[in-house]
Amino acid sequence: NVIMTNKIGINWIEHLILKISKLILPNGYESVILREMNKKINQIGIQLFFLFEDTIETLEKLSCS
Repeated sequence: NVIMTNKIGINWIEHLILKISKLILPNGYESVILREMNKKINQIGIQLFFLFEDTIETLEKLSCS
């Protein structure tokens, strides 16, 4: 239900982690969980998202269209 009622946005995963943590953990643990999860999310993001060599050139060409 928590997942189904949330809309995906910029900080959707943080919002989801906070909601789930509040549901299943004692009060106050959500900030600890979020801090640790953010470390993992940032690490994974660096590995998943990268720019190709021609990114700037491609964006410049697309912006002129």
